[in-house]
Amino acid sequence: MFDDVMKTKSDFYDKCPCATKILEFVDSIDDSDVRWFFHIGYCHFDENRYAIIFKSYDMPEYEDYVLSVEATYNDDDYILRIVKKVDNLLTSNE
Repeated sequence: MFDDVMKTKSDFYDKCPCATKILEFVDSIDDSDVRWFFHIGYCHFDENRYAIIFKSYDMPEYEDYVLSVEATYNDDDYILRIVKKVDNLLTSNE
């Protein structure tokens, strides 16, 4: 279970010490034809882990597009990974 929920982008910046790093990571994804926007985030303080969900454009043809990123603190840095990506492309979707 999670310890806290980040419902706004402001919450995300306030509660997640690696928010900027996560956003830069998301912006660097080059195998997608969509733009990702913060949707919701979950803090797991006891595990030093954050799970962030991004959605794409607020239009019917993009309603099922989702990107889930996890950040885990390890060895003085955050390790980022894509947990799930659904963007209607045939390559690299997990």
